[in-house]
Amino acid sequence: MQHWELNSVHTLKPGMHLYQFYHEAQDYFEILTAYFRAGLIQDEACLWLVPDSFGVAKAYEMMKSVVMDLDIYRDRGSFKILSANEWYLTHGRFDEEKALQNAAQAVAAAKALGHKVVRGAGDAGVIPHQDEARLHEYEKKMAAWIPSQSVIGLCTYPLSRCTLAETKHVVEVHDDVLIGRV
Repeated sequence: MQHWELNSVHTLKPGMHLYQFYHEAQDYFEILTAYFRAGLIQDEACLWLVPDSFGVAKAYEMMKSVVMDLDIYRDRGSFKILSANEWYLTHGRFDEEKALQNAAQAVAAAKALGHKVVRGAGDAGVIPHQDEARLHEYEKKMAAWIPSQSVIGLCTYPLSRCTLAETKHVVEVHDDVLIGRV
């Protein structure tokens, strides 16, 4: 796996709501491990919501390949990897209220540990197509909420699932793309 050292990943500011498209698992892991490594270096709390199709264990293994002392961060609560499916879905459908409550609780927990900034990433690819309109409303709410909470938020999207309309919405509701490689 290529280990990215991107200056743009290291200079993100709290309040940014970013998006990233990816082609396949390798792209996804390369981008996200660099993103979270940068957060840990800056003493940010990090929360990674991984699609079940990629697996929490695989994400942890990939992250451990770029942060050797990752267990220390995990054990003190500064780094968490959770299932995006469990975070966003109830009975296979997008549950906006649950996702918003989870986000508020995660930020409160990180701040209780003394972190000033929370760096998070979630994958929209787990949201069923029939829930796209609800996802769009959620994204608008998150775009307003993120700056008020000292959060850096990254929403990832598998290109294989993105229609032209979906891509247009993603670009409109986010501040910027994390990196331009897709």
